[in-house]
Amino acid sequence: MDNERKTNDDNSMVGINLGDYCNQNCLFCLAADGKETFPRLKAEESIEMIKGYIDNGGTDLMVTGGECTINPDIVEIIAATVADDRVHSLNIMTNGVKLSDKKFYDDISAIDPKRKISYSFSLHGPNSDISESITRGQKGDFKRTCDAIETAIKDGRSTDIAFIILEQNYKHLPEYAEFITKSFPAVGGISFGYPLLCGNARVNKDSIYAKFSEIAPYLAKAIEILESAGIKTVLAAGAPVPLCVLPGVEDISVRPLIEWHRRFLGTATVGLLNAHKDESSKSPKMKVEACEKCVLNGACEGVATSYHELFGADGIDPVTIKTFKGPVIRAYDKEISEDKLDQKRLNIVIIEDDGEDDQLTSLENGSIAIVIRDREGNSERFAITNTTGI
Repeated sequence: MDNERKTNDDNSMVGINLGDYCNQNCLFCLAADGKETFPRLKAEESIEMIKGYIDNGGTDLMVTGGECTINPDIVEIIAATVADDRVHSLNIMTNGVKLSDKKFYDDISAIDPKRKISYSFSLHGPNSDISESITRGQKGDFKRTCDAIETAIKDGRSTDIAFIILEQNYKHLPEYAEFITKSFPAVGGISFGYPLLCGNARVNKDSIYAKFSEIAPYLAKAIEILESAGIKTVLAAGAPVPLCVLPGVEDISVRPLIEWHRRFLGTATVGLLNAHKDESSKSPKMKVEACEKCVLNGACEGVATSYHELFGADGIDPVTIKTFKGPVIRAYDKEISEDKLDQKRLNIVIIEDDGEDDQLTSLENGSIAIVIRDREGNSERFAITNTTGI
């Protein structure tokens, strides 16, 4: 079978949660509040559930937890999954601690001759002191995770790393970026997230959350370091960070969100699908009054209501045509010419139109744009020097 991933398949991706059990107890963990949202699945029921998903057209799976690698039946479950020719890819989301055991890692690789498996590791600090104070597992876990990441990269596996931004680590973001570029220059990408207010994050809410206004300069510097080294950065699709926090690099948030909404079916467990397709069920979002004046309002998810409860509108700064750092284009004939758009960044396209609301548009050539309506032909409001007519 040709194992080329069909990136244009809609509704082809689902998370398979094998249970909330974990070998760490992260400060921000969504599940570790004593409530077992997802029970531990045994091999037979896991394989049956996964097969049902595949029977309905699924091709790309993400195995999650808790920590999925500590499920005693994980090798059997993965073996049955990747053996199905209809499966294009299987991403293992893990803290990597158990995968640092070379024999265990080799056992996983041995059941995947067609190399469908990829890895997403969680690593939340540039050194053991910071990382292990957050993950609260065993001493030495930072090194174990790093060893597993190195092994996966050397094995030629597609490998990404996830970092959750907290009060405990945000000032170390540039240091973390430098650490990644030196330690794992061949990593596929880094995903930054902001904790959702549930599980341990709710228990520890008074000590782990940082304001967007404080995070922004450190995050911007980290992104600059990583991108300069050729390492792709994204903001996790479920991360409730408004676009005004990411001036000039809004695409790292918008692109994953588009992909998420287009392809993600939901999180499956014990025969249930779509249990958490709608992230707003876990992290309701809202727009504050200032958002109405922002030109990116139609492309932005807003801010989590929980953030607003903690910090109000701190860090939410409406973007105007004049302060937007990306390309701004006026489409006089209401048609968007794809070759005029920057394929690497979020574009603003101004259209004289009193029709639909402002909206996010994803074009076939990979460009993304927020189309905003100049309903009154207000040339003064949109008068800037870097506007190009198309």
